[in-house]
Amino acid sequence: MKPQKILSITDVCQLVQKNRKTLWDWVKNGDFPKPIMLRGKTLGWSESTYNNWVNGASEQEGGE
Repeated sequence: MKPQKILSITDVCQLVQKNRKTLWDWVKNGDFPKPIMLRGKTLGWSESTYNNWVNGASEQEGGE
């Protein structure tokens, strides 16, 4: 099994084209998945978690 790529907060901010505050607001409000803890204080998201969120967000936009 291939290891999952982990996206840093910087990576995710670039992908969603939003700043860190907006991203953390989304996490706090339940609009974006919670990150996983890596090596102590480092936070990140698995690439599959991000892709699932993108696909879910795309489906919701198309359905309304």
